[in-house]
Amino acid sequence: MYQEFPGQMSEADLHHKIGRLANQSLEMAESFVQLASAQSQSLQRHLVYLDMLLQEAVDDCWAKATEKKLQVRYVPGALEAADTEIATVGDRSLLHRCLVNLITNAIKYSPAGSLVETSVSADQGYWVVHIRDHGYGMNAEQLTRLFQPFQRFHQGSQPQITGIGLGLTFVQTVVQRHQGFVTVTSAEGEGSCFSVHLPMDPGDGDMHAAAA
Repeated sequence: MYQEFPGQMSEADLHHKIGRLANQSLEMAESFVQLASAQSQSLQRHLVYLDMLLQEAVDDCWAKATEKKLQVRYVPGALEAADTEIATVGDRSLLHRCLVNLITNAIKYSPAGSLVETSVSADQGYWVVHIRDHGYGMNAEQLTRLFQPFQRFHQGSQPQITGIGLGLTFVQTVVQRHQGFVTVTSAEGEGSCFSVHLPMDPGDGDMHAAAA
């Protein structure tokens, strides 16, 4: 466009557009690589303390939250008050990326000045990691398509939100390979809560084979 229509775009605008498109291309490539890795790589089984992992994920998202002018907070609950060992066995790197993706999504779909809260609870043999926002929320039809690849919402009402729609597909892939599942509650204009259920005792079997 710059070559065919000289003088129609300033050099500053040109550099801005090139930078934006380059960042989009990089994000797309990283998303594909992360998803392919989550689907195929062998899981490294280690003891993982989910409360510590969640706090690290919150810290890693601090810059994004500050840029958006909102707060991300880890909220200790009854488990932490009782000094419970909130541990599972799994691939620490993949689980960390899973939580970062969910927190990043919550930031992305929340207005400035709002709050994203994270916490851990227990439910019938599962640790449950909650990421709750007070953002734009989703309707029932959108929830049915939530974990399908390339799904993006609020493009019309919130055009500034970027992404290619693979982050939640990655999350579901990682959680399922750890013998867990994800539940979501949401309402338009009231925000969303993603709850990642991971087994307290995943057993001694091969997690990759169990998920296949």
